[in-house]
Amino acid sequence: MKGLNKVVLVSAITALSSSAHAELTVLDDTQMGQMTGQSGLSIDLEAHVSIGEVAYKDGGFITMEGIKLGGAGIVGVPGAGTALDNITIEIDVADAGGTGVSANYGIAGIVNQLVADFDAGEGTTGSTVADVVAALQASPQVALNAQTISVLMAHQAITGAGGSNEVSSIASLLESSLGAGDGVIEDGDLVIHVTGTDTWDETLAMKSGVDFGLQVGKVALRTSSYAVGTGGAANTVLVSGINMAGKLGPVDIIIDESTSKLAINAYFAVAGGNNIDGGSLGASELNAMTFDFMGVSIGRFAMNNSRGANAGANLGFAHAAAVVSASSKGLLIDVKDFSADMDMQGITIGANSIGDMYISDLEVTATMDVYGH
Repeated sequence: MKGLNKVVLVSAITALSSSAHAELTVLDDTQMGQMTGQSGLSIDLEAHVSIGEVAYKDGGFITMEGIKLGGAGIVGVPGAGTALDNITIEIDVADAGGTGVSANYGIAGIVNQLVADFDAGEGTTGSTVADVVAALQASPQVALNAQTISVLMAHQAITGAGGSNEVSSIASLLESSLGAGDGVIEDGDLVIHVTGTDTWDETLAMKSGVDFGLQVGKVALRTSSYAVGTGGAANTVLVSGINMAGKLGPVDIIIDESTSKLAINAYFAVAGGNNIDGGSLGASELNAMTFDFMGVSIGRFAMNNSRGANAGANLGFAHAAAVVSASSKGLLIDVKDFSADMDMQGITIGANSIGDMYISDLEVTATMDVYGH
């Protein structure tokens, strides 16, 4: 979908930038010539990422080992590919007046693009979310689209007739105070928009989105004498057997030229959930992990926005929004919003099951000042 797209953001971006297997679309001279004078750059990405070890040394070490990032197929989701693909990265630097950048931010961007793609596919103009829902309800694939229909209807009920008002612009995260109105894209600001490449499909009448799979063999503590990269047994394993599958929604990033602040607005679902493409991910054998040092394991972990008071908001995606900047001590992370529903099923302590845990309508705001000591 031209609005659905990719999180685990810091590790994913770091891994993608270092991947030896990333495939970028090659532009010939004609295409390059056509880009002259356009407002930005678009990159279609397909990647397989594998990292043997990431080691952080303070006195001793903490290591992350056996890292793999790709499509949901790497953790066994039926019918899913193993490549992290269907991703388009749009890069713009605003000019005077903040113009020359895409206006398709966040969930508003998904909904607006969905309606625009519908118009293009159907040869119509000026359609609304209600028109898209009506077309899906009249489609021969109505049963296949039932969840998409319900989510769009819930989204419209929350946001109004237009169904696209939840996030008008990531720039609002940069406001100096709530409602100040000074969070705007200005001359020289860098704007990065990560989205899905898919467009409207008249047959399926829905989007496939950006599926991801993440594996981490283990996170372990090691002594100061550890030889980096040698792996092997560790006395204390914090977490092991992480196998995650999910969907990525839009990810927007702004670096403000005048303040050097970085704002990020990201939507995602772990183990599928009630998102726009049906949320089929989440079989019981997926999204497991073990906290070895506590003797605790989780058989299935899910994170989305599919129930409670906000069911259907953000098209069913969990949401994270934050501003990162330098502080007098080090690095300031201002979490503007983290909202999600969480499932932890098949919890065991030792060899005994203690049941399941469900958290609905989790909402967090916080500030973190990170510095050395």
